[in-house]
Amino acid sequence: MKKHLGIFLILGFIIISCNQNAIKKEFADKEKYMHLGDSITRLTFDTLSRTLKSQILAAGPEGALLFCNHEALKLTGLYETEFNATVKRTSHKLRNPKNAPDSREQALLKWFEDNPGAAPFAELHPQGEIRYFKPIVVMENCMLCHGNQDTFSED
Repeated sequence: MKKHLGIFLILGFIIISCNQNAIKKEFADKEKYMHLGDSITRLTFDTLSRTLKSQILAAGPEGALLFCNHEALKLTGLYETEFNATVKRTSHKLRNPKNAPDSREQALLKWFEDNPGAAPFAELHPQGEIRYFKPIVVMENCMLCHGNQDTFSED
């Protein structure tokens, strides 16, 4: 299956919320946070993918797009309480302005575009949060919904 990167690069990241002192002690164990970020990302992606495939079968791409516009943020946040984390997907090309990248995310979107195949990573921010960043490569079937916005009717 052909992979698309570039304009359709979506940056998935997780902010792992912890006490700032605990973060300074535990961040030395970066592998722990990488594993946690990978796990949350995988669960979130699997949930979104499974749900959207069901919606495509039931209502076609247009129905899935409408469902996604109303429910994707809820599905993305499904595991936040369980893992004490914030999950966000962003891109340069947004369908939902609530997913707009902050300045750090904008820089990383560009960096991931310029460095295809770059590995996910975690970093400690001055506010005491650990942020995990991972590019989500958009596959061909994703283009049903994330392709040309002009291919969908106003209905």
